[in-house]
Amino acid sequence: MIALTRNEILRLLRQFALPEPARDDAHVLHWSRWRRRHQHQAAVSHRHWNHITAEATT
Repeated sequence: MIALTRNEILRLLRQFALPEPARDDAHVLHWSRWRRRHQHQAAVSHRHWNHITAEATT
């Protein structure tokens, strides 16, 4: 047999050692809220930074 590849080791870890990820409704909704809140904060920060750099270059 050939040596274990990185991908095969990862597949075996996922199958036998790592816990199954939570996928209940509460978790899915929590993750959705967190992601949208994070995206909003990132957009605000980008707009703020773009405003600062625009003023500095004019």
